[in-house]
Amino acid sequence: MTLRPHHRAACAVCGATDLRRVIDLGMHPLADTFVPAERRYEGDRVYPLVCDLCSACGQVQLAAVTDPEERYSHFDYSYTSSNSAFSRNHWTTYAADVAGIVGLAQGARVVEIGSNDGYLSARFNERGFRAFGVDPSRAMCDMATANGVDVRCVLFSEAVALDLLVLVGRVPLIVANNVVNHANDPLDVAAR
Repeated sequence: MTLRPHHRAACAVCGATDLRRVIDLGMHPLADTFVPAERRYEGDRVYPLVCDLCSACGQVQLAAVTDPEERYSHFDYSYTSSNSAFSRNHWTTYAADVAGIVGLAQGARVVEIGSNDGYLSARFNERGFRAFGVDPSRAMCDMATANGVDVRCVLFSEAVALDLLVLVGRVPLIVANNVVNHANDPLDVAAR
């Protein structure tokens, strides 16, 4: 099954319209998604995996803009931060290193955008901080909650940032790993 995604007509960063094709890898299903057994006869939805380069600012971006609801909620999103011993070791070291570099005080709040299964947030919690996750996948938020992480199931945006300011207050550390490349509007993600 193929759905027609919105085609990006202007650069997601600077708004210029001189986008040049870098590579066309054909049609692909969304990454890390599986059709649930009860919907197996639907088949995978596929989209053009095409990267464009903005001649004005040099931003490389996907030409097709897909619906975040479909990416994170319509299918079972399967990628987890804790998927291997290597990944778990990386995130454990990351939490220790970043906390040290930033000089986080015990009990400090940390917000993780794109918190996935909550593995990194849980590492901050183990170190005596209070992590709060934000992720658009209900399945991942359920895993994070099961791992003792406070999480909000929503796609991060400027509006969500303003809500979080009220909910958790100003925080000394916000982490966002592999997030901007998933955003249809990267400027909205980075606005606050």
